[in-house]
Amino acid sequence: MLRVGVDCHILTGKFQGSRTYLENIMRQIGELGSPHQWILYSYDPNLTSQLLDYPEFEHQSMPRSSILRLLTWWAWAGVRDQLDVLITQYNGPLIFNGKQMVVIHDLLYESHPQFFPFSMRLRLKLLSRLTALRAAAVFTVSKYSYQEIIRRYKIPPERVHITRNGYSPAKTTYIPDYIPTIPKEKYILCVGRLEPRKNIELVITATKEIRKRGIKLVIVGREDFHASNLLSIINKDPGIVHLRDVSEDHLKMLYANASVFCFPSLCEGFGIPVIEALAQGTPVIASSLTAIPEAGGNLAVYFDPRPLDAAEKLASIIDEVIKSNIKPDLHAVQQHLATLDWSIAAQTIINAVNALEANSNF
Repeated sequence: MLRVGVDCHILTGKFQGSRTYLENIMRQIGELGSPHQWILYSYDPNLTSQLLDYPEFEHQSMPRSSILRLLTWWAWAGVRDQLDVLITQYNGPLIFNGKQMVVIHDLLYESHPQFFPFSMRLRLKLLSRLTALRAAAVFTVSKYSYQEIIRRYKIPPERVHITRNGYSPAKTTYIPDYIPTIPKEKYILCVGRLEPRKNIELVITATKEIRKRGIKLVIVGREDFHASNLLSIINKDPGIVHLRDVSEDHLKMLYANASVFCFPSLCEGFGIPVIEALAQGTPVIASSLTAIPEAGGNLAVYFDPRPLDAAEKLASIIDEVIKSNIKPDLHAVQQHLATLDWSIAAQTIINAVNALEANSNF
């Protein structure tokens, strides 16, 4: 039995794909069972122990300073807690006595640096590369990211494992009238943080004439960097409903009742909102770039968001989808979602830890 530490600080952070990934992966590891002891480190162990209450899990606190963690704290905690393995996301400690594994969702800071603040991309370029090169195993969420990691970081393919994002089934039966923030009018839905690469301003432009016909645009996502101008546009337009944070059940209701879901992102390591919308039977229009088609398969309508006339083309596609009122084929959606099961990804991580124990002397 190994003692496996997991950096879970992101579980109490902002809502984003990496948080969704870690929560679901750890829940599935708990459900599947494992011969190992898992020590989950977070800013709020009481919260994570309620969120992930499994007998194999031990919950510990960690400092908020990432610099402290990376330089000295993980080395100290590894000795104190007798860790054999440490799993982090993107960045691992410079000094650690055991084996390291890392989750790198994407290398967009390498391929699309213009969408990241200078300090963030500098940190990721230096530390994530170093962590990946030293790691016994690298996990990532799509074939696109898998190929990028191998190509850019020159890591042997056998050390890189695809652990695809999945879909979390609904926990309740939804009755839309119970939630007042779901428009009674038809609406187009966008889900994503307000930041440049999410490209939500394109949908605002594309739906300008459509909104004049009484169809709302609902945007779910908290503002991130470079969001002030976009937020000002949203706040001034009565045809746009902006929801910063919503519960999982509320979000699923929003997907289920939308006339169409639009995902115009310029780059993604995967695109979880695409599968969330498809799972609710909502027509999806999505960007054709990077890993997004892996999320939608052949069930979404794709477009290139880069040309100068992209807004005009997107408006035409949205109009056509709304008028046709054709929903994704339920059987095809179920088949697609079956390939995107969190338990498959969790088992891949368990297998990698098992292999490490079998091939190493601890």
